[in-house]
Amino acid sequence: MVTTGGRVCTSGAGCDQGTTAEEEGQCGGRFSTCLVYATPRTGAQVSLCTRACVAGMRTEATGACPSGSICTTNWLQLQTNQMENAGCLPFCATDADCAGAMAGDASLMRCNTRLGRCASTAVDMALRPDGAQCNPMQIQATGVAQCRGTCFSLTSARPAEGLCGSFINTRTATAGCPDDAMMAPRGPAGDEQGVCIFKECETNTDCSGGALCVYPEDMTGIRRDAVPYCAYATTLQPMGIPGTATDGGAVTDVPAATDVPAATDVPAATDVPAATDVRRDAPLATPPSADPTPLLPPLSRPSSPLTRRLRPFTGPSQSGGDSCLDLTRDFPLIPAAHLTLLRASRPPPRVGSATTHEPPFESR
Repeated sequence: MVTTGGRVCTSGAGCDQGTTAEEEGQCGGRFSTCLVYATPRTGAQVSLCTRACVAGMRTEATGACPSGSICTTNWLQLQTNQMENAGCLPFCATDADCAGAMAGDASLMRCNTRLGRCASTAVDMALRPDGAQCNPMQIQATGVAQCRGTCFSLTSARPAEGLCGSFINTRTATAGCPDDAMMAPRGPAGDEQGVCIFKECETNTDCSGGALCVYPEDMTGIRRDAVPYCAYATTLQPMGIPGTATDGGAVTDVPAATDVPAATDVPAATDVPAATDVRRDAPLATPPSADPTPLLPPLSRPSSPLTRRLRPFTGPSQSGGDSCLDLTRDFPLIPAAHLTLLRASRPPPRVGSATTHEPPFESR
């Protein structure tokens, strides 16, 4: 279970996904859950026991997570149609949340606020901001980071196409995304884990670094009812949305495929984010070896009602083979997996506003 010390206590083998009752049986009883926390490149999910929570609450008694963690379903890691109860996931906000600050471990002394993870260094502001283009293949080949956060891969069909993005705690980051006023956190409503990646635009002139202003696309074609954002040229939108007076900024539908703009040079960096596969809105051909990527991010699954008020969790006993893992060290970088729907939707309302009502933690 995640405690106020930022540690997670579980069995050495982790836990298995199941019903609410099955997960509570594995993870220490009521107010606990088995949360998917990573999906390695093998495709097999890894889950750990943690504390159940309610997003948007301000006190642990009403379902909030301890300092240094967020309440989330970890939706980026879930498979197609997979449902998950929300749980507390380690997510540092300051260096004080890092175990290295107390233990004197220099490798874990700084909080990278763009990733919510502790490392030897903080955010490198010399790298590319959220929404900028990046090259996942180049990062994997050179081991040199390009983004202040991480480089999200957009499609396995064009593996050199990526966008820089950061993870954000939507409950506490009330000012929105840190790099651009024309960007807002994206994520499922009622979840404290958001992603800053899509810079909204009106024409190509709002974009930089070779990016074009394009509408989201899906199986029906161009989604002109959705908000355009800065990204790469597509088959249907090879010119983006020009900002000239002659064409009025209209999108020209062109069925012929065009070349994708090449990635720019890579600034030097020390922190190497992992890059994973995220599909575009329109279906694209994938190599036979590529794992299928879910089309839509799932919603939280219904769970059994909780009938009594939540008390701050102090952690299970250490008998019976239980052990505590310092997730600032053992928790891997969260990969991206489900951003398709987010392109075609406006950012959800932020949770945790000043007017948030805090009932007792009696239902989820």
